[in-house]
Amino acid sequence: MADLTPPPHGSAPLPASNALFDRLARTLARDMSRRQTLRLAAGATATAVFGSWLHPRWGVAAGDPGCAGTRTSYSEGCAKPVAKLNYTAPFNGCGPENGVNIVPNSPLGVANFYEACKGHDICYGTCNSNKDSCDSNFFDAMKAICIKDYPGSGLFDAVGRSYCLQLARDYTTAVSLFGANAYKTGQTEGCDCCSDCPSGTPMCGEKCCPPGQECSNGHCCYPCEPGWVKCGVATNLDVCGFVCCKPETTCCPEARGIPTCCPTKYTCSGGHCGP
Repeated sequence: MADLTPPPHGSAPLPASNALFDRLARTLARDMSRRQTLRLAAGATATAVFGSWLHPRWGVAAGDPGCAGTRTSYSEGCAKPVAKLNYTAPFNGCGPENGVNIVPNSPLGVANFYEACKGHDICYGTCNSNKDSCDSNFFDAMKAICIKDYPGSGLFDAVGRSYCLQLARDYTTAVSLFGANAYKTGQTEGCDCCSDCPSGTPMCGEKCCPPGQECSNGHCCYPCEPGWVKCGVATNLDVCGFVCCKPETTCCPEARGIPTCCPTKYTCSGGHCGP
């Protein structure tokens, strides 16, 4: 029987990666009566026929305008993000979605930036939007509000417009510096990941990786265990190009020209592990 123990972290899989599923199938067939087997087969057929109707976001959907392959949950690093079906990006105006709002829609009553903030929220939550463009359009929208509210050439409008534009610049600076997490959250909520491979597995070169593996350095590889740190990637390695470091060790990505995990209490400096 094939050894199904995963290989070392950051290495390519062993042969017979589907042996576990074959073994499960044989076990099910041995322990089930003919009637149970036929019932299971009929259920599997029904699931295949009606699956796209029961779960429209998953699998290949007929006429799917965004994904001709398989839709799965989006995560950072997805090679082909596509907009979720029937999804509308939420908005809450200026300030964070939850918690105390220290960023008012109408700062000091100078201008009401609610519509600009609403558009910024929607932009962050629109799949494949560009954060810098969202932030730039945010400023342009606030600038237009300032010009609309203070259109005159008199002293009052000139001072009000100047103060309003400064607030717009402050708001834009805030989202540019501190809006990365909000943008990532918006993309996660607004996107699916489209894979040309069955079951949503990643495409690696011209082949599909088996379930549970990722593509790295042109090879299908086992990912790091939860909590471990991915160290690399080095393209000069023959296989996956990374190693997985335990949480208590330190990643030294260029030690001796290859990714290395420095021992506990050691640090990485100048491409070398040392105390």
